[in-house]
Amino acid sequence: MVKALPSVVGVNNYQASSSLSGSGSNEQEAGSESGVIYKKSGNTAYVVTNHHVVEGETSLR
Repeated sequence: MVKALPSVVGVNNYQASSSLSGSGSNEQEAGSESGVIYKKSGNTAYVVTNHHVVEGETSLR
């Protein structure tokens, strides 16, 4: 019997946005979706998700 491990994760998409005054930019959460861990190597996990989840991202958390 093969045991299943928890593999569904949340993916938060952050995108850069500039202020209306033009005084700088910051990151704002643009979306929250899900993905699936398909491989772990050391401290790194590789996640599969849909393209629209990461499109235009500045960083993922």
